[in-house]
Amino acid sequence: MSSSISIYFDALCKIHCHALKHPASSINGLLIGSVDKKDQHIIVKDVIPLFHTYTLSPLFEVAMIQIEQYCRINGLDIIGLYNGNQNLSNELDPEPIVKRISDILFSELKTMSLLTVTKIEDDCPSGLVVMDKAGSEHGWIKNKRNVVSIDITADNKNTDIKRTLKDILLQGKESSIVDFEDYTNNPSLDWLNKSWKR
Repeated sequence: MSSSISIYFDALCKIHCHALKHPASSINGLLIGSVDKKDQHIIVKDVIPLFHTYTLSPLFEVAMIQIEQYCRINGLDIIGLYNGNQNLSNELDPEPIVKRISDILFSELKTMSLLTVTKIEDDCPSGLVVMDKAGSEHGWIKNKRNVVSIDITADNKNTDIKRTLKDILLQGKESSIVDFEDYTNNPSLDWLNKSWKR
């Protein structure tokens, strides 16, 4: 597990917009970026929203093939998974399928992060909670050691996620986030969200 995580502001916005678009559903997606080989610092440069109703193994495998190819072409790595429970509940325990996917990624990646979406509060300004692998019996639990920090990296001065999400909601932009599940229902949609702007 890394001792620190940085996330680009647009990637953070996409995660929250995916959750806001599907408030009654559990959501998940992949974290894309790089890992500093020297200190194992994880840098989340982008995210790829995956599913919002259920995660089927064959569909996940199809998504992974396409995402791995995209990452290879663009010099990026899959560095983890994010998930959000229904209604942004404070329940942090990932669903069984998220645990299974996280276990697979954990066994294949040298450095991997599982982030759970929660409410944005003073003690959690990113609205993301880092989950640690706690052995095969206990699965994934909230990082209690406070050794992992999440830094928000922005291309401008605005890193106020609450204000930005409020503006996004007022403009209805969260509805334009496309996950891989949307893409399987309508292949004309851009599952990479290349044109999505906050």
